[in-house]
Amino acid sequence: MSAVRKERFVGPLYYRLTVAEILLPSLAERGKTDIEALLHFFLKTKAKELAKNKPLILSKEVSEKLSMYSFPGNVREPENMVSGG
Repeated sequence: MSAVRKERFVGPLYYRLTVAEILLPSLAERGKTDIEALLHFFLKTKAKELAKNKPLILSKEVSEKLSMYSFPGNVREPENMVSGG
């Protein structure tokens, strides 16, 4: 709202965007299965980007570390882990 007051954001657009609120669970709330699926998706995407003939896989050590990580962020967090961003 303060961005609207400071005229950095167009008021009518702000009100149109705030009509529908979408609540999405955090990665931590989604559970390990969803996190693993996201990691595999991003690994597959990165392999295509690098034109690799073989799939990219996480080492056992990295997989174990990631299984203990709480993932407090959103889907960009595992994406950045895979892409190095």
